[in-house]
Amino acid sequence: MADMTKGLKGIWMKGMEAISDTATKIAANTKYKVNEMNVVNRRAEILKDFGAKSYELWQKGEQFPAELDALLKELHGLETELGEIRAQKAAARAVPTPAPEEKEEPAEEKTFAEKVEDFAEKVEDVIEDVAEKIEDAVEGDDDQEEAEESAEVPVIVVEEEAIPEEEAAPEAEEEVVPEIKVEE
Repeated sequence: MADMTKGLKGIWMKGMEAISDTATKIAANTKYKVNEMNVVNRRAEILKDFGAKSYELWQKGEQFPAELDALLKELHGLETELGEIRAQKAAARAVPTPAPEEKEEPAEEKTFAEKVEDFAEKVEDVIEDVAEKIEDAVEGDDDQEEAEESAEVPVIVVEEEAIPEEEAAPEAEEEVVPEIKVEE
């Protein structure tokens, strides 16, 4: 039993050492990656600043090699174009938008009192229409019966009245279906 405990303890220790080694490698790898990212970010900042400083020096009259001079001239052209676009945009904002063309005024303009009277008449008409529709809905039972009587499709009520022979569906004639016998 002691040997078994000693064996399990050895396996346990080797497992812990493996885990420890792996964790150490992961930490070191992470440290390298963080350092690398810091250096890459700083390099990008310097290149950005370098470009801005170079452009400033070029504008002040410093001389650069032909390749850089061509890029700086192109950049200057873009800056000029961008300035023009921004000026046009600002000018467009400053100019008031033209008012939409006013509609031609009618030859006779109604007074305020006349407009109010016209509006009141329209409201009265709408109220009368609504009142009629409400009355029709309340008295709807009689109208429904009238509509059913005047409809093109005949209404067949079996319980209340007999169906006229011409409106009733013709009775289906019995069809003779031949039987097929299968012998085994």
